[in-house]
Amino acid sequence: MIKSLTLMAANGKNVSFQIISLLVCCYMLVVYAYSENYAYAYDQVLEKEDESLESLAKYLTKDAKSDRAKVWSIYVWVTENIAYDVKGLQSGNYGDLSPNGVLKKRSAICAGYSGLFQNLAQLAGLQVVRISGYAKGAGYKNGQRFEKPNHDWNAVRIDNKWFLIDTTWGAGTVGNDKFNKNFEDHYFLTPPEQFIFGHLPEDKEWQLLKSPITKEEFESLPFLQPLYFKAGLKLKDNFSNVINATDSVTIKLEVPNNVKLMLSLDKDNKKLPDNLTFGQTDGNLYMVNAVFPSAGEYNLKIYTKFKYDNFAKFKKDNDLEEFDWAISYKIEASSGTKRNFPMTYNQFITNNVYLYTPLDGSISSSENQTFKLRVPGALKVAVITGNKWLYLHKEGDLFTGSFNLQRGEAKVFANFSEKEQYKALISYNVY
Repeated sequence: MIKSLTLMAANGKNVSFQIISLLVCCYMLVVYAYSENYAYAYDQVLEKEDESLESLAKYLTKDAKSDRAKVWSIYVWVTENIAYDVKGLQSGNYGDLSPNGVLKKRSAICAGYSGLFQNLAQLAGLQVVRISGYAKGAGYKNGQRFEKPNHDWNAVRIDNKWFLIDTTWGAGTVGNDKFNKNFEDHYFLTPPEQFIFGHLPEDKEWQLLKSPITKEEFESLPFLQPLYFKAGLKLKDNFSNVINATDSVTIKLEVPNNVKLMLSLDKDNKKLPDNLTFGQTDGNLYMVNAVFPSAGEYNLKIYTKFKYDNFAKFKKDNDLEEFDWAISYKIEASSGTKRNFPMTYNQFITNNVYLYTPLDGSISSSENQTFKLRVPGALKVAVITGNKWLYLHKEGDLFTGSFNLQRGEAKVFANFSEKEQYKALISYNVY
């Protein structure tokens, strides 16, 4: 089965921008290929030399200087030219899944992808096998148990070492009953310790791990997406995809400096208010907090965006990608709470602000409120309540102050330059 991802769609309709984006993506593939000493050009892979499997394998690998280059060339061609057969999956009528059948039809389910890749690789003189097992693909939900194998992929031998590969998931995603073409290089020679989060072979030897895990352990592993690994995230706790909680939960991640995170909580497939989640950076740690208004099952998703570090030629100081899904959890809350968190604005995230107090989103006007937050690079920080500007005391990056606030909305603003206007960081409801 093909990998299922929930993508945050862009609203832009500028055709020229889409064309430029496509060209950039293609060129980035060329850069990646040559960075690994793969001796071929991306446009060569797209030419029509596919009258037979033999001629296609020969053409794809004719300029390759290594077995690794051969594998990459075949991987790119298969993922770019074979569409996932959603109708076949739904109806159970898969058609001809032989390598020749898939080459002719240009669509297949996972068995067709892995079979075609194996055939082309073997014709190119490579040692390759097909692997059957369990996979957290389309329709997977946290906590799900697997009764029978549901996916096929490959292992290929390069320089006397076996590597894992999944051309099905490398081709795109399935959503809303259709195939969404979306090239993904994460499933090209994926390290076994990363591959295991989504794939469990029937034969434990093909885990390629020093200490193979059981089916039960696989089923409990966190549901991690390619961006989790690409962004360099590292979970520090909560290593199960199902978390038993009371009325709240905290999750800690190690996060590189060039990575930003965003949170989303839903119940019964309905997105809940943003003030039920709160995330902030503390050094190289990111603290994920969520509260639950009632007992029940919740779905918590963590999204990420990061600067391109793998492609130095394209890296810019402000070149941040859109947020995309990295991790999800199923939360089983035993009770509920009326608590919520303050609302945060984009500047809170981008400036790595850390809020110590108050962490409640609804605060009393009859009590003195103590504010303490770290705002790196800020010159001034003020709490605006009614028409009053209440400035916090600055000690380095730390800002503190205690005030009585007026009922209504209170906002925390920061100034990062004498020439710039104040920027909103946090918003509270004062009752």
